[in-house]
Amino acid sequence: MANGAFVSAPTPTRQATPSQDDFSKEKLVAALEERDRLLQELEESRSHYAALYDSAPIPYFTLGHDASILEANFAGAALVGRERSTIIGERFGSLVRLDDSMAFSTHLCKAFTSASPVADEVSFTSDAGHVTCQVVSVAVRDGREAPTACRTAFIDVTQQKLAEGRLRQIEERERSRYEFLANAAPLLTESLEDYEGTLQAIARVVVPALADVCAIDLVHEEEGTRKKVVARGADPSRQKMLDKLVGGVLPVPQDVRRAIETKRPVRCEYDQDAAPRDEHWETLGKSGLRCWIVAPMIVRGRVIGVLRLAMAESSRMYTDHDLPLAAEVARMAALAVNQATVYAAAHTAIEARDNLLTFIAHDVRNYLSTIRMAGELLSRAGPEGERRKGRKQLEAIKRAAVRMEQLIEGLRDASMIETGQFAVQKEPQDPRALAEEAVRSLEPQADAALVRLTIQVDGDVPRAYCDGGRVLQVLANLVGNALRFTPAGGEVRIAVKPAPLGVCFSVSDTGCGIPEEQLAHVFERHWRARPVARGSTGLGLYIAKGIVETHGGRIWAHSEVGVGSMFSFTLPGVPGEDLRSPAPST
Repeated sequence: MANGAFVSAPTPTRQATPSQDDFSKEKLVAALEERDRLLQELEESRSHYAALYDSAPIPYFTLGHDASILEANFAGAALVGRERSTIIGERFGSLVRLDDSMAFSTHLCKAFTSASPVADEVSFTSDAGHVTCQVVSVAVRDGREAPTACRTAFIDVTQQKLAEGRLRQIEERERSRYEFLANAAPLLTESLEDYEGTLQAIARVVVPALADVCAIDLVHEEEGTRKKVVARGADPSRQKMLDKLVGGVLPVPQDVRRAIETKRPVRCEYDQDAAPRDEHWETLGKSGLRCWIVAPMIVRGRVIGVLRLAMAESSRMYTDHDLPLAAEVARMAALAVNQATVYAAAHTAIEARDNLLTFIAHDVRNYLSTIRMAGELLSRAGPEGERRKGRKQLEAIKRAAVRMEQLIEGLRDASMIETGQFAVQKEPQDPRALAEEAVRSLEPQADAALVRLTIQVDGDVPRAYCDGGRVLQVLANLVGNALRFTPAGGEVRIAVKPAPLGVCFSVSDTGCGIPEEQLAHVFERHWRARPVARGSTGLGLYIAKGIVETHGGRIWAHSEVGVGSMFSFTLPGVPGEDLRSPAPST
């Protein structure tokens, strides 16, 4: 109020309250912003999922009801060997060659009708190769009742399957090996002397468990030949052909030679499209053999034979993993042959011992009887009238004693040769002088037999590096043997001539000769010609061979029935000397 007048207060301004429409607009804006944010996150998530899907190392496909490819990642495209852009819309079965298309279709049907993942195994071949996969599929429903597609993962288990297959092969191989060893081991003790029967039994165990064909050959490396002693096949029609090969002497082919040289089993496969091989190789291929192993049979480091295991009508193939088992079979075959050889040698040694005892008992008894009878006659002779007769009896006693001493020395030498204890003292010797000394010492025997004993030296003979006493012993044995079979009026000749690495001696006669079937046995211990020569123990030529071979020389014989025989031997020359130079005169 002014001057008593009344003044009113100013009226306050009224604020407007938000309307319902304003609240609705704000919620809408917020909702739209939230939607945009969620859409952005969804897109980011989808992009992230797509990146993971595309770059996943496991092949993924999204398949329709007809197995058409709706989606595929890079690994899936690589699995079928195609670019990803070229396979969308294609049916999976048109891109690969399924080993069992019905099994794959059944798998998809189960996946579309199942609420849980379905797993099966599928094998197929594509441009990328053949694979075996563990297939896991799950239906895509997208909130609908019926599934619209099927997402399928292909997990490659090819290497796992190969490893499982190799493991099964190893298990089967080891089972076969143990079964074979269990069945074959008793065969080695069935017969100690019939090795061919043992080898036949081994072949029966091998075929058809380890091979369609089993053959065993004994080889002669020096001659380059092999003798087939066993040939067995699973096919009866093939067996008739194999029987014709048994006992035949054949050349050593390339595959056998490789096994002999390396002393290891050799695996071979026949390929008719390969470059032409040798005739043996082609023969094996034409006979139906497709894969085989040649394993050497080794005894004390020496190859005595080969074992051949072959696959034919069964279409089975050998691998390098089969080589140890083949070597084991070959070892058992070699053991059977060696066992029989040792048994035969032991039997021969026992027989030789018994023969030796018989010879000693017979010959020594004769000499002792001569000594006894001569002694009795001397004891009965008077001191005057029987002196001349007594001298003859004393000479008989002396000859018998000398012969007994020679027999004992011969037995001793033969025993040392047999046991490898025989030794010689070598030094330079004049071959001419040795031959002349032999003639001088052996002339009384030749004169008593009314046989001429001559000597012949051809050319300039180098000195020999030998034991002179032992060489004279060889000449004495050869000449003594010749005198026994040369009739009165005949001739025995000692010849000396140069040899490529030393000197060659020979003793020839004009006797009855030695039949061809006996000639191969003349240097064997206790061998004696038929008819048996008087005074022979069958050791002379055996000892002569031992002496010559101890020197490093060689001895051999040549004979013609009704014409005569010639025994020759070589001795080495003096080391360092010119073998063409003559021996110095003495």
